[in-house]
Amino acid sequence: AEAITSRLAGIGADLTAAKHHRDAIQVLELNARLFPSDASAHQTLGDAYAAAGDTTRAIQSHERSLAIDPRNAASTAALAALRAKKGP
Repeated sequence: AEAITSRLAGIGADLTAAKHHRDAIQVLELNARLFPSDASAHQTLGDAYAAAGDTTRAIQSHERSLAIDPRNAASTAALAALRAKKGP
């Protein structure tokens, strides 16, 4: 399972980097559905939402990631930046 989630996360990250946000989100949503208890699956989905400009969904995904793994430093940092960007 770890190999699959890692591979899907890599594909999603590549699509995000190429600015194919809709495709990236579809791949990463699938990854999060297939592996709902994988913190990194929700983290990479949050990163894709953020890159696409969907701050609300990005925050939700990073919150899910931290609910699974409170020590996930990447989601902690991303969440702080997203909340600062979104404002009160």
